[in-house]
Amino acid sequence: MKIFTATRVAALAVGLGLACTQAIAAPQGRNNDRASSNDQSKNDRGDRDNQRNKQKGSKAAPQQGPAAEPVVQTSPRNVERRRTNNRNDNDARRDNGNRRPRNEQVNDRRDRNPALRNDDRRRTDVRRYHRNFQAPHRFRVGSYRQPYGYSYRRWNFGQHLPRQYYGQNFWLSNFLVYGLFVPPPGYIWVRYGPDALLIDRYTGEIVQVQYDIFYT
Repeated sequence: MKIFTATRVAALAVGLGLACTQAIAAPQGRNNDRASSNDQSKNDRGDRDNQRNKQKGSKAAPQQGPAAEPVVQTSPRNVERRRTNNRNDNDARRDNGNRRPRNEQVNDRRDRNPALRNDDRRRTDVRRYHRNFQAPHRFRVGSYRQPYGYSYRRWNFGQHLPRQYYGQNFWLSNFLVYGLFVPPPGYIWVRYGPDALLIDRYTGEIVQVQYDIFYT
């Protein structure tokens, strides 16, 4: 009876020891499981944060396409200027065949505009042409068609030739043939009987006289 009781007591002691060991080990295992689960949660949270950052980065930096070409804006003033230039070019081409030489147009404008005539005379210093002299050579030309009331007299520079003596039919357009120089703008050579006179074509003022240059 005593032996059985001691054995039983020993078994109970062993059982209590095992139970205590398991009781101690169980909380430690649960703590370890909690720690591992916490670590896993932290890792999962870190992965999710990294994934969100990557997505935000991809949204913040969209892929850039090729640069667009600059757009040239045309203002209404430029458009109107271009139209005006085109219109002028068309008018010039259309009238090109009908226009007279430029020198004739200039002369016509000067005939109609006294201001242009005066401008011609202001630009020309005719004092250097003031001379009256005997012509070094004489030329045979057609007869002189004297105007009504013609009576020869020797003119001098500074005087004014009457208008009936310097009409266009008296102009010496081929003055180079007679050894005369090119007249300045606004001046012409005219024949007066045997003489050649350089005059202002608008007022008739005599600038130079070459006596007896023509046979009569």
